[in-house]
Amino acid sequence: MLAISSSRGWLPRALYAGGLALVLGGLPDFALSGSTDSPAIRHTWNEVQQQWEKDERARWWAQLTVVELQAFLEAQVDVNLADKRGWTPLHSAARENGNPEITELLLGQGAEIGARDRAGDTPLHWAAAENDNPEVVATLLRHGGSVNERDRYGWTPLHTAAETSSDADIIELLLNAGAEPGKRAYFLLFSPKFLLRHNGNIPDADRARALAMLEAH
Repeated sequence: MLAISSSRGWLPRALYAGGLALVLGGLPDFALSGSTDSPAIRHTWNEVQQQWEKDERARWWAQLTVVELQAFLEAQVDVNLADKRGWTPLHSAARENGNPEITELLLGQGAEIGARDRAGDTPLHWAAAENDNPEVVATLLRHGGSVNERDRYGWTPLHTAAETSSDADIIELLLNAGAEPGKRAYFLLFSPKFLLRHNGNIPDADRARALAMLEAH
């Protein structure tokens, strides 16, 4: 086994199975205990998805590579395993990982596009709000992510994007997919336009472009 230092503070190993080297930087050594069999890999997945503190899990998902995820999927992990907040792996990937291939792989293995967390948010809500890569949002939309799905507070993905996204392209994607800019949240009747005006993350030029798009729709 080859031990490699990592910014994660774990000891990833090069795992050899069927003659193929799988570098699983996402596997902490506490879960493997020297074993390379599927139950150990599934145990790691379950630990990460259900028991890890949310910020640690966020960092894990942000750094997960395609090769690492493929190894988990080959071990037949549960791609719809939810924690006590209702978060599934697709929620985490949509929010934290900027590689659309990660999202594509999960969806290809049966991850539920419309899974809701306890607040009623779908993976598209979180990708629109927090992911810096519009291609992740585009991937979710291609797989049927609902642009007008409301969470418990009446927020659609357009609301979440307007509030915190730094990229006008994400708002454009949602609008082109049929998002309705006139929908208001249940609480205080927030509109996407109002939230966008108070968004502190988006550059002024992008804000102006996004506001113009909302007006045009």
